[in-house]
Amino acid sequence: MLTRNVLLVDDNALIGWALYRALAHQDLLVHVTETGKEAISCVSSDAYGLVILDVHLPDMDGWEVLTAIRSISPKTRVIVFSTDGTEATRRKFLSSEVLGYLEKPFEMSAVLDIVKHIYGSDRGKRTEARRICRAPVRFTILPVVRNGNASTGDEPTGTTIDIGRGGLRMYTEHPLLAGLDVRLTIDPPDSRFFLNLPSDVIAEVRWVKPSGAGVLAGLRYTGSPGMQPGKGAFIPDRTS
Repeated sequence: MLTRNVLLVDDNALIGWALYRALAHQDLLVHVTETGKEAISCVSSDAYGLVILDVHLPDMDGWEVLTAIRSISPKTRVIVFSTDGTEATRRKFLSSEVLGYLEKPFEMSAVLDIVKHIYGSDRGKRTEARRICRAPVRFTILPVVRNGNASTGDEPTGTTIDIGRGGLRMYTEHPLLAGLDVRLTIDPPDSRFFLNLPSDVIAEVRWVKPSGAGVLAGLRYTGSPGMQPGKGAFIPDRTS
């Protein structure tokens, strides 16, 4: 069983305090440290289910700390956050299979999404791992035939919330409806390196719920642009 001990590594006292309060309200045992050396010492002496790691620490580079944590406790989940939002930095960390990469400033809901993904009551329903990642995505609602005429929509945009092999969740201000088929395009296309998602994929909107000025939507991959919707070879995510 995954331990509910969480290690928060950040030298920003304000961010540390805010995260501590938010995570403690999720019935997690949170330990806060401000340096890389202290973080490595903590992981060496205690078991942590999750480490939340700032990339920029006063004594060590976040990559060094991550490498040490992986060596000491390979099963510990790790997310990282940073003010350095370059593509190179994002690729570097996400290629190491961290659970999520957040850029400062981030919304607290993004962190709580990760916590619910790991510790939430629906965790046991997952058939595959999900990666928490915010990335821009474009989508086209596939033609709907009415009275023999096919109509197409525009190309709205959205932001991924988390991504798995069989589906994803995303936020968009476009009024999506459950049951629609859409064609997803990662923007820019090169981002598929860290998203583990084809540059183009067809998906079915499984559920939609209001969120702020837009909606959250769960999508299941069903095929590639050259296939009819529902005829693809992707493994479905039963929780989408």
